[in-house]
Amino acid sequence: QVKNLRDLEHALRAKYDLVISDSRLTWIDGLALPQQVHERWPGCPLILLVEDDLPNPRLDDLHARLNGSLFNSSKEVSHLTVAVAQALEQARRRRMVQRAAQSQTLDSAYVRLLQEVAVAANESDSIDDAIQVCLNRVCAHTGWPVGHARLLTNTGGELVSTSLWHVDDDAFQRFKTFREITQSHPAIAPGGLAGRVLSTKKPAWISDVTKDPQFLRAKLASDIGVKAAFGFPVLVRSEIVAVLEFFADQILTPDEHLLEVMAHVGTQLGRAVERKRAEDRLSYLAHHDILTGLPNRTLFIERLQRAVAEADQHERLVGVLFIDLDHFKNINDTLGHEAGDQLIRAVAE
Repeated sequence: QVKNLRDLEHALRAKYDLVISDSRLTWIDGLALPQQVHERWPGCPLILLVEDDLPNPRLDDLHARLNGSLFNSSKEVSHLTVAVAQALEQARRRRMVQRAAQSQTLDSAYVRLLQEVAVAANESDSIDDAIQVCLNRVCAHTGWPVGHARLLTNTGGELVSTSLWHVDDDAFQRFKTFREITQSHPAIAPGGLAGRVLSTKKPAWISDVTKDPQFLRAKLASDIGVKAAFGFPVLVRSEIVAVLEFFADQILTPDEHLLEVMAHVGTQLGRAVERKRAEDRLSYLAHHDILTGLPNRTLFIERLQRAVAEADQHERLVGVLFIDLDHFKNINDTLGHEAGDQLIRAVAE
């Protein structure tokens, strides 16, 4: 209900399915109000109650220009009830169409995001490059200004902060304190954003990190420039290899559809990480001895040729140190090949 100018000013900030007004309002020109409503919400249906059926040029003009109906308040009450019900039903159908269109638009955008992440990650030269591409793409598609990656270490399985960030150009200074705190305090709280993702292996959302007691970075500075946050895991099969976290400077309620899409993004990125790992492993095996882990003959020749070429270019010498194990055959013949392998590994170390 709007009973005065202050109420009207507040009401005009919202959006409605239907507005019912009375031409006999005393605190405002009752025939001027519909024009304000029309300017604020051009497509909003309007029902205006009038006192009588006497000719009124202003009423005729309103009826012709606005998306509204006129009802005699003393004679057409039953018709008014029907008109209100029809207007609300039309509004409900309009919202359904709008939601369907928005959902279709969002789904198309998210499909493009998944495709872009897959293609760009596969074309990246390293895992870090693939993760950076994902941070950039997600921020671009969601409109969230900050993205950051945490990687799981091979030793101890800790989730540590990395130097992989995306920060919008116009938000760089705003989030400076937040980035500094993140880099200087790499540990995570078990109940914090990254900790929740790590423990559940599912996306997580915090509407306002300043109100979340488990978000440590909010405790370390009075104003870190961050409000909402969400994160999702990067999974290689069932193993978490990274957590990507994103931040905004306003309070936002959880978007379950977005989190569902981000889970797919994490899976897609995980497949790229798995391929990169396999490629790195194959490259390592092609250039290193399986027993000792030392560079093999192939890698030795490649490096020797490079060293000789550089020595020729700069007119300097290059030396090759040759190491051999005397009487190694005796070890194999007397103590066995397992003992010989242990000796070779010990020398390699």
